[in-house]
Amino acid sequence: MASFLLLVAFLVLHFHNGLVSGACTTYTVKSGDTCYAISHDRGISLSDFDGWNPGIDCNNLQIGQKVCVSEASGSPSSNANGKIFREYIGALYNGVKFSDVPVNSEVPFHFILSFAIDYTSSASPTDGLFNIYWQNSVLSPEEVQAIKSQYSNVKAMVSLGGDTISGQPVQFSATSEDSWVSNAVSSLSSLISQYHLDGIDIDYEHFDSVYRHIRHLHSSAHPTAKIIRSDICCIYSSF
Repeated sequence: MASFLLLVAFLVLHFHNGLVSGACTTYTVKSGDTCYAISHDRGISLSDFDGWNPGIDCNNLQIGQKVCVSEASGSPSSNANGKIFREYIGALYNGVKFSDVPVNSEVPFHFILSFAIDYTSSASPTDGLFNIYWQNSVLSPEEVQAIKSQYSNVKAMVSLGGDTISGQPVQFSATSEDSWVSNAVSSLSSLISQYHLDGIDIDYEHFDSVYRHIRHLHSSAHPTAKIIRSDICCIYSSF
């Protein structure tokens, strides 16, 4: 099941390092820009700029590159109360919209779209080709973008897997690990881009050896992976 861990590591590190989260104010690099000029023009210190853009190469800025020019709203220093609220939404097909859920602007708030699934029945294998299972008519990409624009403290995530389909437990059972990882990387990359998502929640609940590997991944994860929640079923990660 090592390939399963490779997917987790790829998603967390690729999106964390490759994208600038909507939680910070971004600036698009233009011809002639330097780190000093960008920070000076916005009245911020170069040390703050460097801290908000870990891994950036100030000697090799690229035209069109997006950089943070503010602190991310979900960072520890901006959430001094240490609280966070997460709400799974969409799986019950009961018409609940983002706007139906009260949002406290003082607390980081994560909507978790439930679920993205890669199976068609409890008997079918998990193939890594993820499709949405939430009520898209009220939880569309436009609605995700709108709620994130309305509240700077809101992020949107997707939960993978789930417990049952049609009342029957779903077992994580990939017939080919290499194929599953390849399919998952492709389908999830598209889904994350389409729905303006900020993180993933891995929520397969029925498996055997994968669980032991996931627990090991959590205990030894690289700090930049930002895996911020795991329990008996899940790994939760924000990019």
